[in-house]
Formats: sequence, structure tokens, C-alpha cells
Amino acid sequence: MQVQEKLKENISIILERIDEIQEKRNLDIHDMADLARYTKSLKDLMVSLQIARELML
Repeated sequence: MQVQEKLKENISIILERIDEIQEKRNLDIHDMADLARYTKSLKDLMVSLQIARELML
């Protein structure tokens, strides 16, 4: 249960960072790179959360 909560917390943090970047008017190359990295991290965390859920069944 603790693993799932930590994964959810990390997902929330990444979503907040993505929102912060998307609120900017002019994105530079660094913002674009951050968005790509956060998107990959988000995908990885979602897969980990799914695995954790399956292990709990």
C-alpha cells in the first residue's frame, strides 16, 4: 500500500510541474526538454503503479 501511495505522490508532483511549464507563454528549448522528460517519467510511474496494483491482487 505504501508503494502505491508514493507512486501516486510522485505522479502528482510531475503533473504539477507539467502544468507549470504549460502555463508559460513562450516555451524555450529547455522547457520542451523538461516536458519530454516529465512525460517519460510520468509514463514510467504509471506503469509502476499498474504493476504495484497487480501485485496487490
